Amino acid sequence: MEEREVTFHDYMGVVIRRKWILVVVFIVVMGGVIFYNHKVPPVYEAVAVISVGEQRTMLPGMEYMLRTTGGMYLMNTIEEIKSYTLMKEVARTLPEWVVTYLGDENGGQISIEQLASRLSDNVKVEQVRDADIIRVKVYAGEPNVASEVANTIVEVLQRRRAEAIRKEISEQRRYIEEQLPKIEEKLMAAELALKEFKEENKVVELDEQSEGMLHGLMDAEVLYNQAKANREEIEQRLGYIRSKIEEQRAELVPTVTEITNPLVERLKQQLVELEAQYAELEVQNYPEDEPRVRMLREQIEQTKRKLKQEMMKIVEGAEIIDPLTQMRKFVDESIELEVNLHACKAKENVLQKIMEGYKEELGKLPEKELRLAQLMREREINERLYIMLTEKREEARIAEAGRVSNIRVIDPARPPGEPISPRKRTNLLMGVVLGLVLGLGCAFIVEYMDKSVKTPQEVEAIGIPVLGCVPVIKPKGRLRTKVDGIRERMVTKFSRRAHVVEAYRSIRAGIQFTSPDRPIRCVVVTSTMLGEGKTLTGINLGIVMAELGMRTVLIDADMRRPMLHKVFDKSKKPGLTDAIMGQAALSTVIRDTGVDNLQVITTGRIPPDPAKLLSTMRMRGLIKKLSEMVDFVVIDTPPMLVGTDAMVLGHEADGVILVVQLGKTIGEVLERAKQMIENMGVKLIGAIINNIKGSHMYGYYKYYHYYKYKYYSGMEDTV
Repeated sequence: MEEREVTFHDYMGVVIRRKWILVVVFIVVMGGVIFYNHKVPPVYEAVAVISVGEQRTMLPGMEYMLRTTGGMYLMNTIEEIKSYTLMKEVARTLPEWVVTYLGDENGGQISIEQLASRLSDNVKVEQVRDADIIRVKVYAGEPNVASEVANTIVEVLQRRRAEAIRKEISEQRRYIEEQLPKIEEKLMAAELALKEFKEENKVVELDEQSEGMLHGLMDAEVLYNQAKANREEIEQRLGYIRSKIEEQRAELVPTVTEITNPLVERLKQQLVELEAQYAELEVQNYPEDEPRVRMLREQIEQTKRKLKQEMMKIVEGAEIIDPLTQMRKFVDESIELEVNLHACKAKENVLQKIMEGYKEELGKLPEKELRLAQLMREREINERLYIMLTEKREEARIAEAGRVSNIRVIDPARPPGEPISPRKRTNLLMGVVLGLVLGLGCAFIVEYMDKSVKTPQEVEAIGIPVLGCVPVIKPKGRLRTKVDGIRERMVTKFSRRAHVVEAYRSIRAGIQFTSPDRPIRCVVVTSTMLGEGKTLTGINLGIVMAELGMRTVLIDADMRRPMLHKVFDKSKKPGLTDAIMGQAALSTVIRDTGVDNLQVITTGRIPPDPAKLLSTMRMRGLIKKLSEMVDFVVIDTPPMLVGTDAMVLGHEADGVILVVQLGKTIGEVLERAKQMIENMGVKLIGAIINNIKGSHMYGYYKYYHYYKYKYYSGMEDTV
């Protein structure tokens, strides 16, 4: 068989031929999707979006810690939302109708513990990347329940945080209130001591120079205490970060904490000098908006940034951290704390030197003035501390009464309009795609496994000329037997311009023009296997030949399954075998069929060896004599797989016509039949494609049939 290029029409032909496979698979897939959408309970997702701020305290010296704990605090908040303790509180807070709904889903009553566990399983918390924003997602079978649970979780979290802040502020307030009487007592003692000293020594005030040194010392001492407190807080936080780093990667600690190179050392030294200049201006009470103060502050921040960047470059160059892990956050914070700690130490050292300088100057004063300065300094320090604690106590009372939470609701949860599962539209769309893909896949698999010929082109590719194609003949009457099926499909049952009639006329013309020099007058009609429609094809071929006025005879040589005597309602005997054996005259076995110019010879008695009988000289003489008596002879023989009758009679006839049914006739068998015919020296006139469907005709005679239908539409005259 010759190979030919596969075209788009071939693929479309497969789809059309196997359309029922495609339809069935598509229906099954879509049925499954629809069943899934209908049976699976819907799941709704409600989302509440919150912003998490840092939890501020009233204690002094917390600025550095607050600036470096945001990421960890956000992670703690996420874990708190997921916690079983919070879910139990949510379960107690939920409205009764929500608890009832969840209890009904659980098969009745539900305990607080069961409800908390169920809520934990249906809550998901996500952090928005690079933002202090959290999405709280709740899943439930009813939209209002999902939104109510999500909003209740946020309310409970806000209440817990407000309570935690209130508790912390209360503790701070109690601490301040505990310290105030002590400071007040010290202040009163300092004032009394100062008063007694002035009265005893008749000293009222220090001179202007001494008073300036005293105020400078007190300002330096206040700044020193603040710097010391900041340093201690940073060291505490840095110790925590180092322990976290050590847990994950011990060898990283010395690399981070002992980072150095010439540029880092220069930047550290520059930071020390800038902090010293800034501390001197602070001691001298320069205002914050003073150009020199503002410029120094900007230079300090810029130097810190450069120092941090340079230290980070060294760490990254060592390839000891992964930029996408928690380790990177710890290292970033550690470096920032190292820079701030270096600045605090530098400031603390400078302020300590300034304090020592003031103390040394004050030590040169006369004894009475020195003692007066000491008493005034003690009173001033206690007074400042008392005023500060009093202000902090009032601030704590205000904050405690406000019950402010650091959880801010950006977008409260709203009842969702559509469930997230099952996503019916998405499922239906995926079902359509999957159904088509699986349907096409099954269609092409079945097509690949089907070894039958499927198009007229495949028959021609084997080397057999196609005489014509006969469309599917739909019987008009009711069928009870196989004989009724043949009778109802005879062309005499259809109008003169019907498709099937025109198809047989086309075949008739093809046979006549196959051998114009030596007209064909006797043909053997056979097939490769049973059920391909050779008997009906032979009858209809005889009818269209008789339509031209040619005296035509049908011979039933299929002695294994004779059929013509039943179709034309004739007696089987006497018939062909009787004429061959000389027991009946040829003229007596030829009978009229009821169709003008068409006669039939039945099989007669069935011999034990039909092939042997058909190969006798008497059979040859009978065919020769019959060819002289009539104009055209059609011999119906058994299929080639059943016996060699067709080969035997093909020698005596003008040729053999093979009846092929697309989708049934096996290609290899058809090719083998062609070789057998050619090897036996029998002429193969061609093939008649029988019972062809529209799917088999795709791209083949398509336009011919279309225009023929348009041309002959409306004509109803019968044959």
